Amino acid sequence: MLAFVRCSMIMALALLAFGTHSALAAYVTDFTVGARTGSDLNTLSAHAYDTGVSVQAGQTLSVTVDPDSRWSIRTKTSGWKITADGVEDPVTITGDMGTGSFKRGTLVGYFLGNDGTTTTGYLGIGTAGLDWTATFDGTLFMVCWDTYFADNFHSLDTSISVTPIPGAAWLLGSGLIGLIGLRRKKA
Repeated sequence: MLAFVRCSMIMALALLAFGTHSALAAYVTDFTVGARTGSDLNTLSAHAYDTGVSVQAGQTLSVTVDPDSRWSIRTKTSGWKITADGVEDPVTITGDMGTGSFKRGTLVGYFLGNDGTTTTGYLGIGTAGLDWTATFDGTLFMVCWDTYFADNFHSLDTSISVTPIPGAAWLLGSGLIGLIGLRRKKA
């Protein structure tokens, strides 16, 4: 019987160690945002890219931009090859999530809630990146802040990571310890 209890404890500790490892580790994905164009002047170019990265309320999401990554945006003053910080004075544009004002070529994102209506509005990402703790369940979208220019091209490389809710790991761990305690009491 003692061997059974020891075996149960070892299995529970292994589950705790390996089973929660993925719950404590961040989910990381690489994503490329293209500088595609739209068709209407003064309308945000095309629609934002759905990154497919979902967050739950309480999770922390981070976006980092490759500092060597450039996209080609034709503007009045800059011509080509700009960073995610954009150039020129901020321009006000109406897009999927209402109206915002950023420099042309700025990497901009927003979170759309799973209900299809809740949103953060536009958030500037730029080369500084973005760290955001979700207050609702939703998905990250990103876009190049620009109006219609037929000669926009290239893309920016980003890395997106989501850190899960730490409380879930603690809940699982305490549940496993409770099961061990029940086993001992029965033995």
